[in-house]
Amino acid sequence: MNLPARRHPHNAMSLKTGQYDRGLADFLDQPVYDTAVLKNSLGAYQFRLFQVAKGGTGPSGEVKNLDLTNVKLGGQVPQTQKWKIHAVRVGYSAHAQYTTMIPIYDLLSHSVLELVVDGKDVLYQKPLGDAFGLTFAAEIVPSISTPLGILEMAQQRFTGIDKINRPIELPAGTVFEWDLTLLAPSDASLDTDRVRVEMATEYLRANA
Repeated sequence: MNLPARRHPHNAMSLKTGQYDRGLADFLDQPVYDTAVLKNSLGAYQFRLFQVAKGGTGPSGEVKNLDLTNVKLGGQVPQTQKWKIHAVRVGYSAHAQYTTMIPIYDLLSHSVLELVVDGKDVLYQKPLGDAFGLTFAAEIVPSISTPLGILEMAQQRFTGIDKINRPIELPAGTVFEWDLTLLAPSDASLDTDRVRVEMATEYLRANA
């Protein structure tokens, strides 16, 4: 049975317990995110994101705590929800300060991000650098040398938002995954760096 939907503010207790007005469905603006942790020894690797729920273990041996994912049901839209994806936000977080961006440029230029839905064609597909909205030319080299010989940079942390012209709808029970495919191994200097994929999602949640 289709339930009438409405929007209204929620207090912390109602969100915690999931108790909304009985008999109604609620729209929530809730990002859903997952993170790939880079590891050179994985080689040319395909990270299958949103498949491991919070508390599980990822392919690089990382524990999927809330800083890495908020996935509650791996690989599937919960039966009580319907998702509408308006945008994809991607983020890169380095584990240390780098003196060259070339390994990161190579990673972004030789990786592909895709949304794959079971039984359907690929619904989203872009080179990772394009999803970030980044363009690459050359590194900036200062005219006055630094102790490292090039411009010193802070720890790399940047994000990009790719707005989807026509929102992607995923009904309840949809089996899906986001694939981050590295066409070449990531540089060893990037080990433990993180690539985060977040769906800017409006979802309809039915009340029990």
